[in-house]
Amino acid sequence: MSAEWTKTFTHPGSEWRSAPFWSWNDRLTPEEARRQVRSMRTAGMGGFFMHARYGLETPYLGDEFMDVVRACVDEATKLDMQAWLYDEDRWPSGAAGSLTTGPHPEFRARCVVRAWPGQEVRDGAEFLVAFDAVEEGETGRLVHLRRLAEGEEAREGRRLSFYTHPARTRGWYNGASYLDTMDAEAVAEFIRVGYEPYAKAAGEAFGSVVPGVFTDEPNYKGAGKAGNSLPWSRRFAETFRERYGY
Repeated sequence: MSAEWTKTFTHPGSEWRSAPFWSWNDRLTPEEARRQVRSMRTAGMGGFFMHARYGLETPYLGDEFMDVVRACVDEATKLDMQAWLYDEDRWPSGAAGSLTTGPHPEFRARCVVRAWPGQEVRDGAEFLVAFDAVEEGETGRLVHLRRLAEGEEAREGRRLSFYTHPARTRGWYNGASYLDTMDAEAVAEFIRVGYEPYAKAAGEAFGSVVPGVFTDEPNYKGAGKAGNSLPWSRRFAETFRERYGY
């Protein structure tokens, strides 16, 4: 092992040291945040991930919140540490703590669900298409499908209808719902409201003291129940026709 590697191994820089997920789950202040950063440095850590978690009392991405982010970046600069960002209030990434989907319900995740006659359909569901469906004996396997015109009743089997509906609002998303990650306009809005404040706060430190951003479990299945739904997007049918002509 070279002398340089021996020195690095025995006295590793911040980039080689641990960087814990630092749970922000209380009222935040710049002074307390700086104290905890110094404590992590004393313990031998090389950095931290500023992770908003359940219990956070400081409004997410608000002025007070960003004051704390700037204080952490400044303290990390002084102590030669890495101040990693995290792009969501809890997880999964996409709702920006309700700031994306709250003001823009059209950006909510969506799914398509099936319904036989007599089955309930969630409030807010929009009719998509219906079929005259013939099932095979006790297996329930569909052996024939014929698309029905609007208002037409099934004649050979049973009417099988499909609806689209948005994700429910949930307390986990601060009274909003998850994002339609298949909608380019929705994702662009998430980047605008969820990333630009961090970029402004980090300033010239972005790419050095602030090495990057952790994104957590973005997905496209946050609107329905498994087994009775499939992911959907508000522009899916339009985009499909544009690409394939039908």
